Amino acid sequence: MSSRNVDLLKVYRSDDSEGLYHHFHNGYEMVYIEQGCSEFIIDHVADQYGPQSLVFINHLEQHRMRPLSTPYVRYVLLVDPDFFDRFVADPVLCSIFKQRPAHFTHGFQLDDADARFTLETIPNKDGPDTTGVQVGQR
Repeated sequence: MSSRNVDLLKVYRSDDSEGLYHHFHNGYEMVYIEQGCSEFIIDHVADQYGPQSLVFINHLEQHRMRPLSTPYVRYVLLVDPDFFDRFVADPVLCSIFKQRPAHFTHGFQLDDADARFTLETIPNKDGPDTTGVQVGQR
C-alpha cells in the first residue's frame, strides 16, 4: 500500500494462468472482475468468481489468485485499515471485513445494473494510471 489512504489498480491478465502466489496486504482489498474467471484461495478456502463479481479480502488475510479463463481483467481497490475505521461507521458495511458470520463467502456476482454502476464509479478506469503502480499486461 502506498502513502495514500486508497489505491486503485487496474490489472490485466490475458495469458498468465499461474496467477499470484500467497500474499497479504495491510489494507482491505476489494476486487471487481470485469472479464474472465479466477479461483481465489483465501485462508485455505477456494472459491471461483467470474465476470461482474466482487471479492472482499480482509487486511492481513492470506490469499492467492489463479485465472481460470482469459482475458482476465480486474480492478483492485486497497483501503488503509485506519482510514476505513475512521470513515466507515455502518456496521453492515464493516461486517464485510470484520465480524464475519461462519457461512461468510468472500465474493458474489452483481446483477447487470449493479455491475454497470460499479464500473461507472471507478475513476480513471480507461485513463492513464495514477496509482504509481505499473498497469497493463502482467
